[in-house]
Parts: sequence; C-alpha cells; structure tokens
Amino acid sequence: MEGEEKGTVCVTGGTGFVASWLIMRLLEHGYSVNTTIRDSKKYISYITNLPGASERLKIFNADLDKPDSFTAPIEGCIGVFHVAHIIDFEETEPEETKTKRAINDKDQIKLLSKTDMVHIDDVASAHHFLLEYPKAEGRYICSAVSITLDEMSEFLSARYPEYHIPAADFLTNLPGAAERLKIFNADLGRPDSFDAALEGCTGVFHVAHVIDFEDKEPEEVQTKRAISGTLGILRACLNSKTMKRVVYTSSASTVAFNGWVLDNVDESSWTDVEFVRSLKPFAASYIISKTLTEQAALEFAEKHGLDLVTVIPTFINGPFICPRVPGSVRISLAMIFGDQDQNKHMSRVDMVHVHDVASAHIFLLEYPNAKGRYICSAVGITIDKMSEFLSVRYPEYHITTADTLKEFESQKYSTLSSKKLLDTGFKYKYGLEEMYDGAIQCCKEKGFL
Repeated sequence: MEGEEKGTVCVTGGTGFVASWLIMRLLEHGYSVNTTIRDSKKYISYITNLPGASERLKIFNADLDKPDSFTAPIEGCIGVFHVAHIIDFEETEPEETKTKRAINDKDQIKLLSKTDMVHIDDVASAHHFLLEYPKAEGRYICSAVSITLDEMSEFLSARYPEYHIPAADFLTNLPGAAERLKIFNADLGRPDSFDAALEGCTGVFHVAHVIDFEDKEPEEVQTKRAISGTLGILRACLNSKTMKRVVYTSSASTVAFNGWVLDNVDESSWTDVEFVRSLKPFAASYIISKTLTEQAALEFAEKHGLDLVTVIPTFINGPFICPRVPGSVRISLAMIFGDQDQNKHMSRVDMVHVHDVASAHIFLLEYPNAKGRYICSAVGITIDKMSEFLSVRYPEYHITTADTLKEFESQKYSTLSSKKLLDTGFKYKYGLEEMYDGAIQCCKEKGFL
C-alpha cells in the first residue's frame, strides 16, 4: 500500500537519475530513506589599489538619474566607454508603486540553461580595440564560448571537485522528504563511509557506480574502486541485524557484449570482458567494470548467504528530477537534440521507463521468491522505426529521416528478454510514447529544449 510506513531503506548514489527517481517512489510507498551523496559609503579599494591608479585614476560621483553629473568626468576625454547601466535582474515591475520580484538561486539557474560567455579581459580588450580601430562602426557582438547547463555542471564538478556543486535540493524537496529522507556523505572509494547510512535499514538499493564513459581513468582503477566499494557495502549489510535483502542495480551492458547475436538474451548471458577489451566499444571501461562488479557481488552473496538480487535495466528513458539531463536520456533524445554522432549507438535499442525501473527495484525488494538476476526492458526499436515514430509524434522537431540512417541498419544486436521478471507478476506501466513525452516535457521545463 502506498503511503503505509514500511521501515527504513538505503539508496546509494542518491543524486543520480535512477536513484533520485527511486527515492521519490520509495517515499511514495511509505519507506523512510537514507541516501548517500559525494562529497555553503561603497567599497572601492579594489579599484584604488590597482597598479597605476594613484597616478592616473580619478574617481567622480555620478548617477544615471542625474545625467549632468557625468559632465565633469567626460571633460577633456578623447573617448568614452559607456558601461554603466541599471542592473535589475529581479524584474522590477513598471507600476506606479514598483514591486520587486524575489528570484532565488533556482531561478538564476534557469537563466543558464544555455549560456554564451566571454572572459572579462577579452571584453575590456574589445572595448579598447574598438576605440582605436579606425573603421569601427555600429554594433559588435563579443562572445567566446557557449555551454549548456548540464555541460556547465559537469565541467564545474570535474574541474573544481573541492566545491559542492548544488545537486541534492531536488531530493530534499520531494514529498515526504522532510519527515522520511536522510542524506549521508559517502564515497565508493571509502566503503566504511556507508556504514552510518546502512544502520537500521531493512533493505539496500545499491545504485551508485562510477560513470566514466570517456575513460578518463584506466579500466583497472574504475573496476577496483567499484568492486571494493560494493563488497564493502555488502560486508556491512552482512553484519547488520536488520538487513533483509540487497537490490543491486546492474546494466544491460553486463549481458549484451559477447560476440553472439541472439533473438532472446536472458539472465544466463554474461558479457565477455576479453571480447570487450579487444573490441574497445564506446564506454568499454564502464562495461567491463559493471560486469565484473555484478559478478563479484553475486559471488560474495552466494558465499556468505546474503540475500541479493540484481536488476539489469536497458536504456532508461523518461522524465527526470535531477538537475542535469541523464546520459541515457540525452542519447535517447539524440534525434530531438539534433546530435547526429549518437546515431551509431541507436541502430537498435531496448528501452524502459524510469518509473518502471524504480518500481521493479521496489517489487524485487518485496517479492519473497526473488533470486538472482532480472532483466528490466519494456520495448525494443530499430533506428529507422525510431525516426518514423519521432517524426510523426513530434513534427515540431527536425528528425533525421530513415533514408539517411541506412548505414546503421545493417548492424545487428541481440534482443533482451524480460520473461523472468514478468513471470513474477511484475507489469510494465509505460511504453515508448510515455518515455519520450515525459523526457521531452521535462527537458522543456528545465530549459534544455
């Protein structure tokens, strides 16, 4: 029953796409949740202290409301840089009695959904250049780089890890979070950092995993950290007096890469790590790390008698509550975003709605006979059919035509079967239409489309 109190569970990697949605659903189902995340007169001396200021700088009081106050500072000048302007990002309303709108940090972030930027030194240089350039005339745009909000968040997180880039408020604002959600700092590199989050829990959803599709770290480093962190969490679960079951979030990449193309791939299939190493596909390190980590988790659980099941979702699509566009959603929406480079990953794709993935996790925590691995995949579609579907359903976007995608149609991929999960009585609630409707609407609301 949704809303009924069911005890405390822990979700690792709480700020991620699946984990954040799972937290929302768990709260709706009446669970209390512990989640983990990785590590808060005018001053003018900065002008007067500038090199050369004492010899060549004069400061005047002037106000745009009193234009004649600029006469003295302009006198004797050979050029004027008119930079002063009233700054009112709070959208003061032009009424007889002006009322200011208060804008919080979230509203400021919306302004950055896509931003063109330029360095302050380049702006100053452009002003100086145009003062001296004899043929300067009219208007000149001064912009050096362009970046989207999700790219900005990724850039800042990677370049300045010492700062906490805001990411968790979308969790604390979930219904029921104030009463039944606790957030802990934890890192897979320090497995014991999860102990406090696990204490008193009856179940654990181990969703956290290092995501590095660009192979910034060596495969061995990624795999060692993922396995060490996972086994550390499982040891803590083993020592817990309250723990009943662990649900581990795996990936379709752990069953799909072995050189064989089959009509129905089931849970008995495992990715051949050596085959991946020789093939070197996109995200090879992630595929290998995820495969070896799931194997290590299952072996540990069997050896020590720990009740553990794994969920193997395919491409996860649909709406999201995290602040950035999740990687699987961005690739799924490649034709909507006009990202032609992603088509090579989409010749045939199996997909599942994020809501169904979260529901499958909860179902398998509660299903008494759950055992082993469960593939979670709702629909499969080829790239040409995807083009036709998107063109008809979303005519406002310029979708790559099926004729131009023929080079990808020859690629063959296996079909993943959800028979084992469906045989338990679990039912998928959402299809392709709901996945894309939700993802597109969410991207619009967050300013990505």
